[in-house]
Amino acid sequence: MKRLIAASTALALFASTALAANVPYLPGPVDPGNLLGSFNAVIGAVNSNTGGILAALGAPYTTSTTSAETVLAYTLPGGFLGSVGQGVKVRAFGVNAADANVRTVTFNFGALAVACVVTGSAAKWFVDMTVYKTGASTQQGECHGSQGTTVVGSVQPSAGAVTDTANIALTLTVTNATSGTTTVNGAQISGVK
Repeated sequence: MKRLIAASTALALFASTALAANVPYLPGPVDPGNLLGSFNAVIGAVNSNTGGILAALGAPYTTSTTSAETVLAYTLPGGFLGSVGQGVKVRAFGVNAADANVRTVTFNFGALAVACVVTGSAAKWFVDMTVYKTGASTQQGECHGSQGTTVVGSVQPSAGAVTDTANIALTLTVTNATSGTTTVNGAQISGVK
């Protein structure tokens, strides 16, 4: 009996947490013989409906090729963007080699690409790129940042039509236009809820 009372109390606590996190309730009655499964379902629902860091670069990444190189990748679960205004944000920072060659930092949200150009010679740079849900499977992307003391604007503020009820491949890529080296010292992909 004590286990049932403790389990009921824990389930009530999970339910109030789910309500606070805007997580849907589990359908139907909870079978006392399957409390562990019910708890795991609630934990999974809370985790998938909470913002925070989804992926992070573990060590600096250096590239000197002229094709797009994937620096960081993550698969966003279908349905993660449940409401208008929710989104995914990428923050990356690094340094260019001592030349003025063009480098493009791109966040790919499925088929939607949001890009910033960082060209400063030996310049440290950072970019923030965000894709927000604007409607049923529609998004808006934006980018801003700086290199040294120069503000970097968006190369491609984009509207997208990526199906957000299915898994979405997210990638952060760096492309050197001609030659030179770019080092990404840090990057993370975060959920915006």
